[in-house]
Amino acid sequence: MTSAAQLFETTLPHILRHSPQRATAVGGSFLFVLSGDGGGTWRVDLERTPPEVTADSTPARCTIEADVRDFEEMLAHPASVLQLYKEGRLRVSGDVALAGRLHLLFGD
Repeated sequence: MTSAAQLFETTLPHILRHSPQRATAVGGSFLFVLSGDGGGTWRVDLERTPPEVTADSTPARCTIEADVRDFEEMLAHPASVLQLYKEGRLRVSGDVALAGRLHLLFGD
């Protein structure tokens, strides 16, 4: 299973480097605030050229908050997103519609 740190430090930068069109398809900026052991705060700016992933807490158009274990569950089982959201274990604020496009970043 991919950890949150692996996602933001390795996987996502690789995707953005090799498939910049995915960043264009999603657009916007995201702040991920993940609590718990192995968590952290990462900003994903898909409006920049080139797109950028940084470990900082600068405000973004869409903020996603979760416990790192719930976030990693979502990475392993994308279908769990709605359930986590309904249970309040995944919180989205700001431009919620922008969050709905994140799947375009990870598609095949």
